[in-house]
Amino acid sequence: MKIILVHSSQFTDQKTPWLYFGSSYLKMKLCERRLSEKRINLQDEIHLQAEVQKIPFLKWIEAQRVANKDSIFWWMTHIAGRNNAYSNFYLNLCQLFAIKDYLQKKNQQNEILIVCEDIFLLKFLSQNLSTKFKFQFPLLLNLYWFRDVSYFLIKGLTNQFKLIILFIMHYLYARFTRPKKLIKPFGEISLFHHCLDNVNSFHNGSVRCKYFTILPSWLKKRGTKVFALPWLFKHKPSINFYKNLRKTDCLIPEDWLNLKDYFNIFKNSIKSLKTLSYDILYPMIKINQLTFREKLFQLGEVSAIFWRYIPAVQKWSTDVKSLTVYDQYENMPFEHSIRYIIKKLPLKSISIGFYHSLVTKEFMAYQHLHSEWCSSVKPDYVACLGKIGESLLLNQGVPPQKLL
Repeated sequence: MKIILVHSSQFTDQKTPWLYFGSSYLKMKLCERRLSEKRINLQDEIHLQAEVQKIPFLKWIEAQRVANKDSIFWWMTHIAGRNNAYSNFYLNLCQLFAIKDYLQKKNQQNEILIVCEDIFLLKFLSQNLSTKFKFQFPLLLNLYWFRDVSYFLIKGLTNQFKLIILFIMHYLYARFTRPKKLIKPFGEISLFHHCLDNVNSFHNGSVRCKYFTILPSWLKKRGTKVFALPWLFKHKPSINFYKNLRKTDCLIPEDWLNLKDYFNIFKNSIKSLKTLSYDILYPMIKINQLTFREKLFQLGEVSAIFWRYIPAVQKWSTDVKSLTVYDQYENMPFEHSIRYIIKKLPLKSISIGFYHSLVTKEFMAYQHLHSEWCSSVKPDYVACLGKIGESLLLNQGVPPQKLL
């Protein structure tokens, strides 16, 4: 069989059956309008591979964690959290296996056109099938390589510049509203990590988010010392936002950071880029092209903002006797830095992750091997809302003694 490989930006009607290798629905529909032959739909095969590859993928992730000695640098990457609603690594992995099986079954077919969304997928496909099939490559192969690599580099540098601007905004607003004397909390403290949809997430003098709603105020009425650690999801801060924060019991990271801390934040973020290893092999296929793209993708990450929590919590909590941290349970970078630092502090600590929604079983962030739970970055307990959630968490690898 002859396989004609084309880049998604290269449209030449080959008058042959074709399939799309990528994640963009809009690009796929554009190909459908421009190509005369009918698209081969591998949807069912991809879902099948999502189940088949689950354990091999988790073992590969676990091998990466062990190779990195369970470091916080590893945990602050999205591939560690395996959020396949954000990264296409796992999807493309499953697509490759689905395409491979399809081509082996249809080997009597003369030729097929495969539209690859980017140059990494094109090379990923050819690298794994070159011994069994004959390929026709696009003429501008090197140009596509340069363009797609440049896209990730430019996007990454742009995002880092935006992050610096965001840091400056937070610092200035915190500085303008900062009281003359900072008061550290003492005794037994409960700290809620709030993800806020907007700058107006306040109720009766307290920070309120859609995840924990009335729980902080309910605890406060029962005598618990409750503090908030808020972060804005896809929103920029404002001076009024910081003025309102000053009216609440709130940990504002900028109050506790100095120039050296900001330098270390970016240094640590860069060190995270190096944690994904090419040396750990995946069963039956070569994934270095996907790994390289993931490293470029990570360059555009803004998780550096969560590195602030490590020095800030460390300085803020010196008079605290015990600390209970409530956070979401999504296995993502925004959770990991807090859990990491509270386990390093010389105080009693408990971390509780809230499993707030029921999602598809193919969402890999909630899938685990039991060995992963020896990590100090995992929550001490996972709270869920009923028997359905409890059953799902058990099936996804959460130890029963961790469930609330």
